[in-house]
Amino acid sequence: MIAVTTAELETLIRDEICGICDEMGRDGKCQEQIKGDCTLFHLFPLIAQTIEETTSDDVNDYLRAVREKVCTVCLNEPPGAGCTKRIEARCALDTYLPLIIDAMERASGKAFERSVS
Repeated sequence: MIAVTTAELETLIRDEICGICDEMGRDGKCQEQIKGDCTLFHLFPLIAQTIEETTSDDVNDYLRAVREKVCTVCLNEPPGAGCTKRIEARCALDTYLPLIIDAMERASGKAFERSVS
């Protein structure tokens, strides 16, 4: 496995995800970053750790781990209430999780297990 820092992973994810994210304005500025509200980068170190620690061939296991370890500390998901950003399909983490996993896999050299159906 290649040693990659969290900062390097964040840069890679920014390069791959921000350009396709719905929150990116025509002016090239992220509307969520302007508000300081991008869930993906606000909690990125915890997200990276959670994905690294999860081993599965099912993306739903990664989603479950992220919801248990990351979403529970996110300010957008108050206790006892649903996440408004996820409900409105505005959570970059939820929307782009498969792409984030793939990018981390390539960067770290870790081969996340996948079964062939």
